[in-house]
Amino acid sequence: MGPITESKRHNPPIISGAATSEPITQIFAGSLTGVAGSQNGVGNGALFHSPTGVGTDALGNVYVADNGNFTIRKINGLTQTVTTFAGTPGVAGVVDATGTQAQFEDPVKLTVDTSGNLYVTDNASLIRMITPTGTVTTLAGSTHPGYQDGTGDGAQFSDPQGIAILPPSSSSTTSTGSSTGTSTGTSTGTGTGTGAAPATVLVVADTGNDLIREVTSNGAANTWTVTTYTNTTSAATNVTLLASPTANLPISVFLGENLVINLPGTSTTSASTATYQWYQNGMPLIQQTNNTLSLTITDSSSAGTYYVIETLTDGSTIQSSSATITIETLGSLRGVAVDTSGNIYAAETSSSIIGSITDNSDIAGISGQTGYLDGIGTTALLNQPSDLTIDADNNIYVADTDNNSIRKITPYGFVTTVAWSPSAASPVWPPPQQALNFSEPLPIMITATENAPPLSNPSALTIDYAGNLFIADTSNNCIRKIVLVPTIPVALEASSVTTAGFTANWDTVPGANPTAHPSSGYYLSVATDQNFNNILSGYTHVDATGATVNGLDVGNVLTCNVANGTSP
Repeated sequence: MGPITESKRHNPPIISGAATSEPITQIFAGSLTGVAGSQNGVGNGALFHSPTGVGTDALGNVYVADNGNFTIRKINGLTQTVTTFAGTPGVAGVVDATGTQAQFEDPVKLTVDTSGNLYVTDNASLIRMITPTGTVTTLAGSTHPGYQDGTGDGAQFSDPQGIAILPPSSSSTTSTGSSTGTSTGTSTGTGTGTGAAPATVLVVADTGNDLIREVTSNGAANTWTVTTYTNTTSAATNVTLLASPTANLPISVFLGENLVINLPGTSTTSASTATYQWYQNGMPLIQQTNNTLSLTITDSSSAGTYYVIETLTDGSTIQSSSATITIETLGSLRGVAVDTSGNIYAAETSSSIIGSITDNSDIAGISGQTGYLDGIGTTALLNQPSDLTIDADNNIYVADTDNNSIRKITPYGFVTTVAWSPSAASPVWPPPQQALNFSEPLPIMITATENAPPLSNPSALTIDYAGNLFIADTSNNCIRKIVLVPTIPVALEASSVTTAGFTANWDTVPGANPTAHPSSGYYLSVATDQNFNNILSGYTHVDATGATVNGLDVGNVLTCNVANGTSP
């Protein structure tokens, strides 16, 4: 997996000066002292028990998967009045009914569509739906966990958690998944007839199976079909077996990839070979009798050890070296989110990364390494992130659970901190960050006070239509609200770029230290990775009126024409 791709970034605007305003935070609903309960009420007069999911509707109402109470709660966005929307408090079960007559076994996370319907992952391995009037139905899955694509209760999940909805613009082709675990990427059903509404497509983090599943409405049939998401945009992987017949070539692939295995250059030519027969784990593969092996990685059955036996024209045989295929799995998926273009992102909790499922790439964090570090992309560190949400500008907000913090990943690739409380990886203020040549306002520091506890294992978050961030602060049994303010990174003076692992460039020369050039009034500061691939460029210019103009560019090194002083 690689860094965030150009297609996922915006062209940043020219800005003047740095943002100075700061976000505002409060405990929106739930106890100020962490007390658990199921009591309805207003604001801090209501009680929750281990909330693990949160979502908002178009009216600004907040819905909570109140896991410890086995219910879905509703918070009026204006009055902060908390009510039990669906489920029986204190009673676990699977009952489709209305309001508090319904039962949930283990509600984990939820999302809300534009019509006000809620979709809930119930850890009884079910996907449930709640209408705006509180009627609960089961859309797909069985109370027996497993892995099976299919329709309704003919499908199986294992510990489904994160859930999101694909935007209509990404929901225009027909789903073709089957019990073999294949589908057509961001696939959906299409309506029939003139003016038919597009199908609703849910994206589900099937945690126990380490897979992304899609649940697609079937229109008038009022059924829902489950398929396994595979990345159909993956480039074909082309490999060649090693020459030594005793050698083994390890190959790591992802679901949806196309793999071609070639014979080594020292192999006999086709003129002296009568037949080829490929084998997987010692068993002959039917119809695989060419001098190359072509595979589409559809499910776990594609893993194993492959080799070919050539039968020569004289009747003798030659066995090739082998290749062992392993299928990369996602690291304990918890949260999932979709941006405005339909790109799917996931919080891979056990790997401590945020990944682009659409691109098969890591965009933040180092796989398998926990810690706390703000920085750029895969140089930053996270600690067991469990959920994420995306705003209208495609900024990704992350519940960095074991760091007791909320992180932000900008479309430029910056990983910064929005809200921070002390944790083992970051026990003292301020949170650690790379000394990059760009700055943003300091994050919110949430420490213990007489009126509120610090963040403790935040496990879910969402953004409403007004840009407010709501957080399920699980261990504190409350819902927090952060009023976000727009922030844009500002280039600092290039002389301050001293970050280990990053290099400041002047006119794209690696290792040179940029300085202001008096002829143009510009200086250039560039963040690169260890291979000197440009990630971000920043410049500052004092214009004719004396105003300072700052700017950023992504993926393209800005240069200053020293001869005539023209702008970058």
